[in-house]
This record gives sequence, structure tokens and C-alpha cells, in this order.
Amino acid sequence: MLAPTVATGEPPVVPEAVLDGDPETLEPAQPAGPAAETQPDPSLLALQPATTRLFHALKGGAADEELEKLVSATVIELDVNCPRVREYQVFRSSARARTLKVKCTERPLYAITVGASGEGFVSGGDGTIDQMRLADGPIKPVMGLRVEEYLAHEQAEARGAQNPEDEEEALPDEPVAAPREVETHEGRQWLAGLAMGVGLAAGGGLLWLVVRERRRQRRIYSRWRGLDSAAKDQLVEESEEVYPNLYRHPEGVFIARGRRGKRRLFSSLVLAYLYASRSIKLFEIR
Repeated sequence: MLAPTVATGEPPVVPEAVLDGDPETLEPAQPAGPAAETQPDPSLLALQPATTRLFHALKGGAADEELEKLVSATVIELDVNCPRVREYQVFRSSARARTLKVKCTERPLYAITVGASGEGFVSGGDGTIDQMRLADGPIKPVMGLRVEEYLAHEQAEARGAQNPEDEEEALPDEPVAAPREVETHEGRQWLAGLAMGVGLAAGGGLLWLVVRERRRQRRIYSRWRGLDSAAKDQLVEESEEVYPNLYRHPEGVFIARGRRGKRRLFSSLVLAYLYASRSIKLFEIR
């Protein structure tokens, strides 16, 4: 029988240490008994609630892509007020439960505890959960689909797996060739000339931006170079978050956090966005 999933706004017993942000107060894990722990049957685990699947995935060291999907599915299963999951951090681990800090778009941090038997507890969302710190564990950004899009895609795949014959019937027997317009020689020459002009203009514009950016960094942002981790923490606290993992300081500097949690400074919003979303580092202020 599947264990019921419990969603509540009351602070759970397990993640109390999350609220004060002090992992030093956690009780040590109890030593394992003499009997070996049995691993769940994968075929039966797929039928369990998302909370159970997330617990076993975290315990077994699943890939980041699978964990992102399970965290998003758990958020929906527990009815958390979360438009989209941006990042999460495994804050506390024990033999029977895992506690995560989950950051949602335009929401304060949540603490979500999942157990091996389907338990699910939610607290926070009102500013009482302390912020994530790299010292407590890796901060995993979620760069995938919205939760609603993921679930819709998952349901569509499940329906296709149950009715493969319907999919085959829906496909046409022979592909129908689309009508193709015949281009004149003069039209092709005009398009080639236009493409060449656009390419030259784009190349010249890019070169001008490179030179301008280098000069601007040398002149204005010299005092932002060589900052240590503590100074970057202070900058983030003084800045406004304009995009997931991207902050704008009142003095015009942008701080971006990459997928590995490293923060870097940029003078341009576009450059900071490239680093925060794709880990592409260009013209960093160092």
C-alpha cells in the first residue's frame, strides 16, 4: 500500500535546524543495524509518490537532470505555492529523510523534507528559512521547464507508451511534399548581397562593442577587481535580483552566479546573463 503524502504549513520536526540555519546543532546519524538495508524494487519505486522517489534518488546519487524533475514533481505533489523551481540545496540528510531548501520564482525559501515511506513536510515561504550557503552543500540551479510543462510532457509520454498503435495510425503512410517556389537568379543575388551586408555590419558592430567594453572596464570598474568571497557576499546583499542567479548592484555592476555556484562580476547585463544561464564567461571584471 502506498504511504500517503502529507503537506502542511506547520514547521516539521525534522527540518527544525533549517529554520535557524545552524547545521552544527543537528543530531548525529544513528549507526546502521546489523541487518542490511534492502534496496527498493525499481519497478515498484516508479509507482511511489514523488516524495519517495526523490528520497531514493538523493540517497542513490541520481543525475542532476533526474533530480530536477523529481524536485519539481514533489513541489506540485505537496501543493507548494511555487510558480517555478529555480534552485535547491540538500541541507540535511539522515537514514530515513532528506531536507532540502528550495528557491521558487518570486517566493521566499521553502524547507521540504521527504522520507522513504512517502512522508512530505513543507515549511517556510514566509521568510523564516535562512538563505542558502555554499558551506552547507552544493546549490543546484534548475534551468529546465516549468513544472506544469514538465508534467504535461510526462503525461503525454505515458499516453503514447500505453497506446503505441494510435501513434502509428496518426502518422501518414507517405510524406507529402510541400510546394516549393522557384527562385529567380536575380532574387538569389539580391539575397546574397543583403546577407553579406548584414554580416559585415554585425561584425563591425561586434568589434566596436569589444573595444568599447575593454576601455569602459579599464576606466570605470578598476575598483571592482580582486574581490574576495566575503566582499562578493556583501555585494549580493546590497544588490537587486533581476533574474535567477543574476543581481544588479546600485552602482551598475552585475553579479552572476554560475551553475557551480561561483559568483563573477560583469559590467553588462547581457554578459552576466550569458554566464548565469549558459556558463559563458566573457569580459569578466577580475
